[in-house]
Amino acid sequence: MDFTLLIIIILLALVFDYINGFHDAANSIATIVATKVLTPFQAVLWAALFNFMAYWVFGFGVADTVAKTAHTSSINLVVILAGVIAAIIWNLITWWKGIPSSSSHTLIGGFAGAAIAHGFSGVTDPEHAGFKIVNWLKDAKEGELLPSGVVIVILFIVFAPLLGMIISYFLSLWLMYSSKKNIYPKIFTAVLMILAFWFLSTVLTSYEDIKKPRFDNHLYSFLFEPANIKWFLVGIVFFSLAIFNLFFSFLSTAKAEAVLKKMQLLSSAAFSLGHGGNDSQKVMGIIAAAVAVYIKSNPNVDMSIGLVGFKCGIKVRKMVLK
Repeated sequence: MDFTLLIIIILLALVFDYINGFHDAANSIATIVATKVLTPFQAVLWAALFNFMAYWVFGFGVADTVAKTAHTSSINLVVILAGVIAAIIWNLITWWKGIPSSSSHTLIGGFAGAAIAHGFSGVTDPEHAGFKIVNWLKDAKEGELLPSGVVIVILFIVFAPLLGMIISYFLSLWLMYSSKKNIYPKIFTAVLMILAFWFLSTVLTSYEDIKKPRFDNHLYSFLFEPANIKWFLVGIVFFSLAIFNLFFSFLSTAKAEAVLKKMQLLSSAAFSLGHGGNDSQKVMGIIAAAVAVYIKSNPNVDMSIGLVGFKCGIKVRKMVLK
């Protein structure tokens, strides 16, 4: 029975991921298709490539957060199944009504709600009973800026659009003033570039600090360290915009539009990478949680063979031991 539930959860999780495409798939290609930089088919291939590349760029932080929404030692597969079904239903409703909603928050909310219901009815351990069954807030790990848990997820439902709005507002001002034939915007851009160089030098991980270098060559290990790759990407996006702003006032309107259209490829690629490092991981987290619960319920099962022998991207057994 448990194995059947596990297979159903995995299949429904993949269905959820497919439905997630109704909401999010068009985000990263909408601009480059609308401005006719790429055809829809080319844009889909472009976005898919960078979504896939995100596997080598980002860690599994989002998958880990989703998997640990609730204490896996105190839930069963029915809880996870209920959470996935609830998320699918809400995603379909919001897609049908044209409501822009976050599939990630929907999945975590469905998972947490099912876990709370189970916590009040099927948990005898006082440490995990009721609302305690959910990991509301956990201290930040070494090297992380923020704590984790459902509370942080809820807060960023509000903060994410506000931060996006504030950042885009200042970027728009930066672009508008850079288009003027005035020395001060160029001085401002040059100062920002110097500050960006300094910031990157403080956050990049040196070869000596890399615990498990990927290559024998020091330079390759430094360049392809996952923690460094994301900062290199941030630097590429920022300095591309900064260099454009330095020469913006010298370009004709037609030339500036042509350059900006090409830069949309860069922004679309960066957006797709971010999507692959965030939204694409949530189903991995649900599957990992389901496998963890299955192992807990069936400690003698051989996970090295059969359909469940695939890698979830997370060390599931370690999660069970915790």
